[in-house]
Amino acid sequence: MEPSYRIAEVYLFDTCTHRCGYCWLAESGQVLDAQQLKPFRDLAFISTVTGFFNSRTTSDQKWLLQFTGGEPLLTPNLGALCRGLFERGNRVAFYTALLLPESHAGYRFLLEHSAPDVDYIMASLHPEAELDESTYFRKIAQLKARGHNVIVRYVGHPARLGAMEAIDARCRDLDVCFYPTTLLSNTHPGDYSAAERTSLSSRFTSLSQHIQLAGGLRTEALTCHAGSRVIAVNLQTGNITPCITVDRPTLGNVFANTLQLHDGPGPCPVSDVACVCDIHYQQSIVVGVDDSSAFTVQKRGYVDTRTGPTLPPEVASMSFRQGAKIGIGNVQDATRLFFTKEEVKQRWESRQERRIDSLGRWHVAAALRTGEVAVDVQLKDSRPLQYIELFLNEASDGSTSGTWSCLYSRPHEGSELDLKVEKRITPRGPGQYRLALNVRFTDGTTCYWYSQPPHILRLES
Repeated sequence: MEPSYRIAEVYLFDTCTHRCGYCWLAESGQVLDAQQLKPFRDLAFISTVTGFFNSRTTSDQKWLLQFTGGEPLLTPNLGALCRGLFERGNRVAFYTALLLPESHAGYRFLLEHSAPDVDYIMASLHPEAELDESTYFRKIAQLKARGHNVIVRYVGHPARLGAMEAIDARCRDLDVCFYPTTLLSNTHPGDYSAAERTSLSSRFTSLSQHIQLAGGLRTEALTCHAGSRVIAVNLQTGNITPCITVDRPTLGNVFANTLQLHDGPGPCPVSDVACVCDIHYQQSIVVGVDDSSAFTVQKRGYVDTRTGPTLPPEVASMSFRQGAKIGIGNVQDATRLFFTKEEVKQRWESRQERRIDSLGRWHVAAALRTGEVAVDVQLKDSRPLQYIELFLNEASDGSTSGTWSCLYSRPHEGSELDLKVEKRITPRGPGQYRLALNVRFTDGTTCYWYSQPPHILRLES
């Protein structure tokens, strides 16, 4: 019998090759944060990730890791990461923009490994790549020829809708699916005109696309398999949540090698949000909304838009999130197609300068007491808080080269914090151990450990 595949939506890092105007990572400058690539250069880190999934792989239950970011093909040691997963029969998929030289190791990996190990490639055609469409579509043709299931994703920004007919024709010629999607921002899909909605939806070939354009299903009315058949993994912190739409509860941590899956379907743990992630419909995660058959057809090749589904009565009667703000992306200015390099650099430098300031007045102290590490974190007058995380590195030289173990991971509110954490840690010899503090704010931004002065726990003999 064919094994079943549990989905892991894996967010690798913010670093990206693109500067899309409709992406908050570019708007904030975080696409330039190459420091986030550093852990992947360590083969011990790669082994920790593969070991986490491989140790939870059986002959009848395997994993499909869907890599996203940022640009996943930038991942150092991508080949080692994926081949380590393939050894146990696990699979991967990529959400990529393909804006890399054809000589780049990430792109070469795709030329060397295709289906079924690489289940599919969702290749986004963004405005910067449109400046050199011939190169982009040459890569699409190469990947198709190597046996990949390729889908060309196209964000339906109002300024881009007029180009869809020509892009659709190129996809038809290459026998790959053309997949236009809804612009998700602080203004869209609510601000689409009736004509824009018709133009966009006329190219849809799946139910998932219609659900996004309608604003996503309200989670109060849904039952789904999030946390049982799908999980979301953030490899910056190792934290695991039920799906990529929600940030709670925490089901485990890759670096702590913990995972507590749900037994089956249940209600969404977060109310009053929109379920717009097409993966959840494509992979039959949401109970009663199964779009997997359409997705299978899309992976195989070009799909004529005349066969695309409309919203059936049972889905049209469901509760969609209403209003202009969908609450995803945090993009403040959706009129831009892409930012200049100078603009992104300025935003990144400005963001770096104010990252520490966003914590307000702050204090972090750590000590070891009878085998337990005690950490004291105080914040005053910070930006409004959403989540606090603490990690301790295993390396004894004060570096971040070792495995991170999770000490604390909880939601918090307000602008002040007086947190005291005590947790037993594995025995370790004398040395200097790096402590990491991550603070997430309600506006969607995060002050990461590497943007702060180093916190060191010193152990003496």
